[in-house]
Amino acid sequence: MVGSSLRCCLHSALFAAAVLIGCDGSEGTLVHTAASDGGGSGGSSGSVGGASPTPSGSVVPGMSWQAQLLGEVDPSLDVELFYLDPNNQSEATRAELLAAGKHLLCYVSAGTHEPWRDDADEFPDGALGNPLANYPEERWLDIRDATVRELQAARIENFAAAGCEGVLPANLGAYAADSGFDLTADDQLDYALFLASTIHARGMSAGLSISAELLAQATPAFDWALAIACLEPGGCAAYQSFRATGKPVLLIEFGDAGDVATVCPAAEELGFDALIKQPDLGEFRVPCPG
Repeated sequence: MVGSSLRCCLHSALFAAAVLIGCDGSEGTLVHTAASDGGGSGGSSGSVGGASPTPSGSVVPGMSWQAQLLGEVDPSLDVELFYLDPNNQSEATRAELLAAGKHLLCYVSAGTHEPWRDDADEFPDGALGNPLANYPEERWLDIRDATVRELQAARIENFAAAGCEGVLPANLGAYAADSGFDLTADDQLDYALFLASTIHARGMSAGLSISAELLAQATPAFDWALAIACLEPGGCAAYQSFRATGKPVLLIEFGDAGDVATVCPAAEELGFDALIKQPDLGEFRVPCPG
């Protein structure tokens, strides 16, 4: 469905201050996909929130799951939970997933302007910053801008209508990048809290993917987290602290079936629910034993 238009930039939680493939440090996952449907405008901006008013909802430790942002997912896959880009799934596929009782966690690039989205032209020119280092078609957003926040709120509202039970806002690293804006860590945290509050207001759980520097401050407002490739010495420390609060952590490590003996015991010791994936986050998956 997406074909060659998918461009991928995956962050490792191992690097808190470094840049991996031209992207900001330890944010989590940053996957760029050309949407096939969805988008839209309207809705309200919500309000900045503190502690999360909801539990993790559909994300429960020990659940079977699939992370797939490339291509339409297979509704017959014997898993309980899908992490996906809802705009890359047909209405029929989403309906089939929901009819089968599957739980949907939905991805949104909350910090960058993606020109292929249906609402791309609605972002004000003044809110479009510098291109991402390796992805010149994509630009950082001024996360303080009221219209940017209104458009993100509208996307979140559309996700709720599409059957998403949780939303993971990605690309929350503009403050540490050459964004073209004078953004601070406080600006980034304020935006993350705004997104969590907006997601909760639509009745969904909020997933956390942010720099290690801000993770502890953001933890109270979020319900679950997604860690990427952090199984190196010290690499998962921030997410260990998140898990210690009782909230679930989903973990994606890159490799193949030969990595089960290394990845799965380490993830189990941390209390994370892990999948072994390939970097394109396509159909391939090797689950860790439950």
